[in-house]
Amino acid sequence: MNFQENLFKLERELKLRNYSFQTIKVYKTCVKYFLEKTKKEVNKISKDEIIDFLLFLQDKKKAPKTINLYKESIKFFFNEVLKSNLNLGIHFSKEAKKLPIVLTKNEILEIIKNIKNKKHKFIISLAYGAGLRVSEIINLRVWDFDLENLTIHIKWWKWAKDRITIFPEGLKKDIVKLSELKNWDELLYESQN
Repeated sequence: MNFQENLFKLERELKLRNYSFQTIKVYKTCVKYFLEKTKKEVNKISKDEIIDFLLFLQDKKKAPKTINLYKESIKFFFNEVLKSNLNLGIHFSKEAKKLPIVLTKNEILEIIKNIKNKKHKFIISLAYGAGLRVSEIINLRVWDFDLENLTIHIKWWKWAKDRITIFPEGLKKDIVKLSELKNWDELLYESQN
């Protein structure tokens, strides 16, 4: 089987399992780079050669997260696509545990208080108050809000699953004002300013 056929089979298997477009792209990129580096037929690649490749990435000062991504992509390719008998129980690249930087409630309120643009202030307040991602905020439509129950229906968010979240009652008037002149299926924000 040639190089492109292998990548096609990988993509097909990932699509069958409903992996995201981005994940498919990353897995294909990782496997392609690995196959280009080894320059061997896939049925002649050994576990040691995979380990050597991962060590090569480590020597190139790649981040542990990147090395693990390559490892998982290659492992998926051999185990799930090629149905290989290679035992790929490879443990590699322990990632450093870092505590996230988290602002206090007062620091966030201070930031919001100092935003001059009313629309931006509302967007940041809603994102913080409802725990929304940027991609979720920009895709909000009038119909997503249940003003009576103070909830927002987030559609097709991460991993293609809907979710319901609450928003602070203090933002209800702003939401009503923003949506009163719009049709129920319109975006809540349409301009860039």
